[in-house]
Amino acid sequence: MLFKIVVIAVLCGLVSAKETKIELTGNYYFGTTTKAFYDARIFCNDNGLNLVSIETAEEAALIQSLAPEGGFYWTSGTDVNQEHGSFFWASGLPISLSDGLWAANEPNDYLTAPTEVSVAFDLDSGTIGDYVFWDYYKFICELP
Repeated sequence: MLFKIVVIAVLCGLVSAKETKIELTGNYYFGTTTKAFYDARIFCNDNGLNLVSIETAEEAALIQSLAPEGGFYWTSGTDVNQEHGSFFWASGLPISLSDGLWAANEPNDYLTAPTEVSVAFDLDSGTIGDYVFWDYYKFICELP
């Protein structure tokens, strides 16, 4: 019964239906609003996507070339459920200090953060850094 009432209300314009349209650029979606890390991950998952795992310098360059604008964007990288300061992509691959993606003096926030930290990608420099998960950044989703 409740379903019928909601459908009738939406059809009659009494309430608006929530609609999120995701337009991919290549295999990626570049979030246009800022979110905390977990909210960004939920948004991606709710739309059948994952936060991006930037596993190579080539992929970082591709994402930079596709991005509509610069700034910091959340990725799937985090030290959640790991030894504090050991970072992994959601794909399961470790984020190595020698992979050429980390910015100078990064990672560093894990040293002073009271809890886990997550990885954001700086589209202007093409590098990653660790940040507390409650910071607000735009985000990049990718096809699973």
